[in-house]
Amino acid sequence: YVDDILILAKSQRAAERLLKSSTKYLETRRKLKVNREKSKAISIYKTPDFKFLGFSVTKRGKEVKLMPHANSVAKLKRKLKSLTGRSKGRGAREIIRKTTEYNRGWVGYYGIADLTWIAGSLDGWVKSRIRMCIWKQWKNISTRIDALLRLHVPRRLAFKWGKSQKGYWRIAHSQIMMTSVTNRILEKAGFIGLKQCYENIICPRN
Repeated sequence: YVDDILILAKSQRAAERLLKSSTKYLETRRKLKVNREKSKAISIYKTPDFKFLGFSVTKRGKEVKLMPHANSVAKLKRKLKSLTGRSKGRGAREIIRKTTEYNRGWVGYYGIADLTWIAGSLDGWVKSRIRMCIWKQWKNISTRIDALLRLHVPRRLAFKWGKSQKGYWRIAHSQIMMTSVTNRILEKAGFIGLKQCYENIICPRN
């Protein structure tokens, strides 16, 4: 039994012709039943952004690319936002572990598509959310000052920012958090972003 078939061609007529011949071959020669309701014949020029199993095929200039569908990307962002929520009561390392696990699984499925622009843009956002959680977990002024001092922030700046009344999200984007809770520190704590997961697929390390 073949659940679904997807035929892509330059024209709708060519796609429909290929779907018809493919279905006939599978049903007569291979004795398989094709689910005709789920099977699709699509022109990649007239339908440049359709959804199939979470993917879309997008034509950019003369190049045709397989991409995660916009809905799939939106779902990814909602999930990452949930995993890095500052009201979950989890420690930063647990948040990093869960986020990394999800990144690996998502890229494992969508890694056959072009993820370059998605991975780069979302990783920075996720790191900021992790920094936001870390800042919240430091809780009070004295804890924040001590933590910043341990991260080699100058004493004057540690006291200034430790006493700051700015919101969590604004602090997460501040220079003080970017230069103290660095990307390297997050990576040492186990964080692996979408970009690195994707690069490991397209260019595996020995």
